[in-house]
Amino acid sequence: MAKKLISIMTLCVLMAVSVFSAFAAENETENALVYGDVNLDGDISIVDATDIQKYIVGSVELTEVGQKLADVDSDDRITVMDATAIQKYIAKLDGYGVTGQEYVAE
Repeated sequence: MAKKLISIMTLCVLMAVSVFSAFAAENETENALVYGDVNLDGDISIVDATDIQKYIVGSVELTEVGQKLADVDSDDRITVMDATAIQKYIAKLDGYGVTGQEYVAE
């Protein structure tokens, strides 16, 4: 009976740790938003620039947060200039605006 109780308690502790870890990872992701990571995958890549181009022509939707992260030239519009700035960031060229900087909600 004691072994069964210990097993059940161990299982409960492991489940609690698992749930806590999931919430912590979710909060960490929310706190780690950066300009240019349009698709919110944690990486700034050519996919983000392509998503901006697709958004401009209406073939893809961006989340509200994705839209904020897409405006890397800070002109309150999502244009091809934002996609170009992300490409410059990836290529390590000047003129990439706030790409790569942490997003702080207003």
